[in-house]
Amino acid sequence: MNSIAIWAEKDITETVLHINIWHTLNHIKWYKQVQNKFANYFCHIQKTNEFSNYLEFGIQFKNNEDDNKIYIFVPISDLLKEDIEDKIILLENDLVLTKALFNSKAEIVSDNMNNDVIVKIKDNVELVYKKIIDYKVESTKSGSIIEISLTKMEKQQYYRFRINKIYDLIKEVNYNSSLIDGYVDKKAILEFNVNHTRKIPADIFSKFRNIQFIKINCFLLTDDDVNIDSLHNSNYSARILEKHIWNKYVDENVKMSNIVAYQWDIENDIDSFLLLLKLNYRIKKLFFFIKMLFFIIALGAISGVAGNYTTEYLKNYSKQDKTIEKQKKEDKNASTLQKKS
Repeated sequence: MNSIAIWAEKDITETVLHINIWHTLNHIKWYKQVQNKFANYFCHIQKTNEFSNYLEFGIQFKNNEDDNKIYIFVPISDLLKEDIEDKIILLENDLVLTKALFNSKAEIVSDNMNNDVIVKIKDNVELVYKKIIDYKVESTKSGSIIEISLTKMEKQQYYRFRINKIYDLIKEVNYNSSLIDGYVDKKAILEFNVNHTRKIPADIFSKFRNIQFIKINCFLLTDDDVNIDSLHNSNYSARILEKHIWNKYVDENVKMSNIVAYQWDIENDIDSFLLLLKLNYRIKKLFFFIKMLFFIIALGAISGVAGNYTTEYLKNYSKQDKTIEKQKKEDKNASTLQKKS
């Protein structure tokens, strides 16, 4: 996978990058109309056999320049504005989520003069929550560039948004399956790069300006039955995600039971980030299991019919054979009597 690239048109300082990679089991709810002779009703069915992949960026920085812009290149060629979801709208109205996000005591206040929402966190840091309002998405031959126009201000700014369309971030292969249980075992490679110059496409590298991060905080959020093996950076921590806090933050399709948050935390003048993981997990293909069940039932029914037909055929054949033998004996006896007379 080509590297994600983040840079600014002019200098920005005190830059912190938050990354969330969501690889979580779906909990899709759908309804099917069922008809019978008594009534029409809707049957509620839950499907939990696929994973959702989301990518989130939180960018904290100070901008003292006029007419400045920040650029985020992602290797997704058909990215649209509607694929980008602003998460600040949720955070600025939820103190509990804000505290959890920054792992800090926090206070949310309104700056009515500038129509801003400010969050005060540890070490007396004040951040201005900024929505991605003035932005555009440009397609290139190697992906898409998100361009955000910045406001000049003394305080640090914080943007946070989710990209709901992710390709090739996690490459899966099936390596084992159980026909009886309907399970499929999968192996996957997760490769994630930020500002990795060797993997930035040439058409993007010509525009790229190196940026220094004072801190990068990366999370992989996935189900507890996903086993990970770090192939590059094994220095991480992990915890069970607090469902009562994050349930309203994630997509409603995500199954929130026992999500594990793996965290990589790097500090001090970082210019790039690389995460390479091997994942192993098992998913249950309910539809596959139902198909196999119907196949076994159908096979049993066909075998039963074939068995009954074969038994009946053999009985009839045996009767015919006995009848022929009896007729032969009768003909022989009649011939014998005729000779004697």
